[in-house]
Amino acid sequence: MKDYKPHISRTIDGNYAGTIWLGTEPAYVCESHTEQAVKDLIAEWLHKQEALPLLSAQLPQSSPSSVGNVPTTKYSGSLKQLMSAAIEVYRNSYSDHDLVIKNPRDGDRYIQMTFSDWPARVHYEFLTHQRENFLGVELHVETDKFPALKTEMPLLYKKLHGQFGPYKLEYYPNWDDNGCKLMVCVTEDATAEAVAETMNNLVGLTCNTINDKLGLSS
Repeated sequence: MKDYKPHISRTIDGNYAGTIWLGTEPAYVCESHTEQAVKDLIAEWLHKQEALPLLSAQLPQSSPSSVGNVPTTKYSGSLKQLMSAAIEVYRNSYSDHDLVIKNPRDGDRYIQMTFSDWPARVHYEFLTHQRENFLGVELHVETDKFPALKTEMPLLYKKLHGQFGPYKLEYYPNWDDNGCKLMVCVTEDATAEAVAETMNNLVGLTCNTINDKLGLSS
């Protein structure tokens, strides 16, 4: 039997997220409003894989650091400041990609970057993860309308795994309206230059593939 390792945590929006790990790669990701619902989804998925059935009591509890008992105000300001500083570094140092940087509204915890000919729901994004205390450098496909692109995303994950220095790359196969995303988890103590460089690397390593799967290659 494969060594599946379930994990449950709280998301920044207050939901519960479950991930089943197989080694260093996520085999299944789900999200719901309650912890019990996530446990049920995990148990159902494991049953379908003919893994040993897991009772709810055997499933992992949500991470203590993610359930709201750690103040988020400490993280909110510094992560947003880091995100803003990284955007300025990116504007000044990496203009060759011709990305359109969307101006955030006051209070936004993310900043989107995209190419002018890309669909709105396919874009790069800086996203503050306040509860987990890191800044996501991310590639979002927030739709299932581009099956060739969605099929390519796990292949990109495997290809890019380990290419972002000390920062972990994660792949979410079932995320936001049947979409998916790649996310580099950049720790709060990173410099703005390191964050901007990470985004530049993510763009450089993926944009040609995304263009190809969207049918935009020249």
